[in-house]
Amino acid sequence: MRKTGLLFVTLGIILVVAACGGSSGGAAPTSTASSVQSQPTSASTQSTVTQETQPALESGTRLTIENGTTASYVVREQLAGVNFPTDAIGTTDLVTGQIVLDSNGAVMPEASSLSVDLRGLKSDDSRRDNYIRQNTLQTNNFPTADFTATGVTGLASPLPSSGEATFQVNGDMTIRGITRPMTWDVAATFSGDRVTGTTTASFTFDDYGMRAPSVFIVLSVEDTIHLKIEFTMAVERTG
Repeated sequence: MRKTGLLFVTLGIILVVAACGGSSGGAAPTSTASSVQSQPTSASTQSTVTQETQPALESGTRLTIENGTTASYVVREQLAGVNFPTDAIGTTDLVTGQIVLDSNGAVMPEASSLSVDLRGLKSDDSRRDNYIRQNTLQTNNFPTADFTATGVTGLASPLPSSGEATFQVNGDMTIRGITRPMTWDVAATFSGDRVTGTTTASFTFDDYGMRAPSVFIVLSVEDTIHLKIEFTMAVERTG
């Protein structure tokens, strides 16, 4: 896959998301309400389940997310008492899914989806993480971010078995129950039956009905949320 990562964001990332405390210094507010959330399934268990439930591929190419794939969000913020802006970054390895291409190299949307379990997002501050889960993403009601791929631009067909490539994956991202078009820029390295790389995308708080954090320690938060997926995918070719 190509230019910058998830294939993976989405997970996301994919993703997605906002922060409330700084990555360096400053603490996010502690939520006064405790929240009992179901524990997310481990990445290794999710990967096993995904592979076991995959239907046989009759013709084409299947790329399946493997362990070691991570999805992250990055939000630029300005904290009180800090003379320069900082990046709040949260990451999870709870990424699953696959992309399936037909014999002509076209994406098969009915079989091509990626999912990021947002309950696994962790930054350098647990209080920030709790705030994001409870307030920004509301993961009790919307535990995952889901991307359905509908097309790919700039990827060679048949899929390369070696070398590097950059391309775009188009599709629909669902976060907090809201679905909007999203394009991921992918940079990928192909090596036999594996492909690794990164994919990036971005969106705004308003795109998914979220409000930027507004607390005394955070002077300002940029409206754009950047998503990044660093992926490893198994490649299965048939036909």
